[in-house]
Amino acid sequence: MAIAPVTDLDMLKQEASDYTNAQVVADYIGSGSNVAEGSPLRHAAAIKAPVLLVHGDVDWNVRIAESDKMDAALAASGNNVNFLRYKGLDHQLEDSDARIEMLTQIGQLLDRTIGH
Repeated sequence: MAIAPVTDLDMLKQEASDYTNAQVVADYIGSGSNVAEGSPLRHAAAIKAPVLLVHGDVDWNVRIAESDKMDAALAASGNNVNFLRYKGLDHQLEDSDARIEMLTQIGQLLDRTIGH
């Protein structure tokens, strides 16, 4: 499961480019082979476990485009992916109904994959 995940380090650097911490983010992430190696989006076809993505569509910490692209890449690879996309919620998912649904889905995924 991935809640508001960073799926591509280059995309994260681009997201930060309009903010005062852009250089800090760019320096922290770097530009070597670690960018591709550390970006799950670039390895979606290798992921075989079921994936639950959870993201609010007004998240300014990690843009929902990261989960949109990961969802599409996993689905294109034939992977089992479920994407809970929450309208009007940010990174913290501060809504009781959304959190109940998310936690229920996480529990169901764990029951299906690792059992009780």
